[in-house]
Amino acid sequence: MVRSLLALVFLLPVAVVGDKVCHSIDPRASDAWCNQNCNYKPAPNCPASLCVCTGDPTPAPTPAPPGPPPPTPSPPGPSPPTPTPPGPSPPAPTPPVGPIRGFWDGWVGSRSAKPAPSSGWFFAFPGLAVSPPFKATPYSQIVSPPAWGKYDKNILTQGGGDTGWGDSFYKRMEGYLGDYKPAGWDGVCWDWETAGADHTSAGFNSLMRATKAHTFGLLGAKMQPI
Repeated sequence: MVRSLLALVFLLPVAVVGDKVCHSIDPRASDAWCNQNCNYKPAPNCPASLCVCTGDPTPAPTPAPPGPPPPTPSPPGPSPPTPTPPGPSPPAPTPPVGPIRGFWDGWVGSRSAKPAPSSGWFFAFPGLAVSPPFKATPYSQIVSPPAWGKYDKNILTQGGGDTGWGDSFYKRMEGYLGDYKPAGWDGVCWDWETAGADHTSAGFNSLMRATKAHTFGLLGAKMQPI
């Protein structure tokens, strides 16, 4: 209120000095300002909060008209949703303890004439790199586990057949990693035989990291003939 009152005073003509002596009691007004405005005729402007005068009493100043009411505050908007805490990370696969007994079955000329085992790990061997869908059937390129067996893990092998492994192949295989589990496979075995012209260690390592990130884990295996 005081700030708007001073702004109006600056627009008035120079006041006529009367017979009262006035001085300022507030740093926002000077003694000269108090003398001019408190002796102004016909209606002095002499705020008691700014000036003190000696002599005849000064008539009360005409109150300034009230200012416009403050704007009505807008209602607050809806609160942002509470972020959902992240769920627990999937458990890391537990590496098996001790040797793993398993066998390959599929399309290979050096296959054994013995009947397939009925336990251990089953590795389907298409003999080359295959593309999704990875559905297994008894007489397709991706063979299914023998009906008489009960196996701890079913693994699909990718590669073989003198496949050349390079960065373009690694990238393609990396794009398939989400398709094994929906088709019933517990993991994937990389049968890397020869390096292609575009092979880089960075590309190979990227595929291994991506495989591990799909909770398959990494497992080294030494195969024995049966």
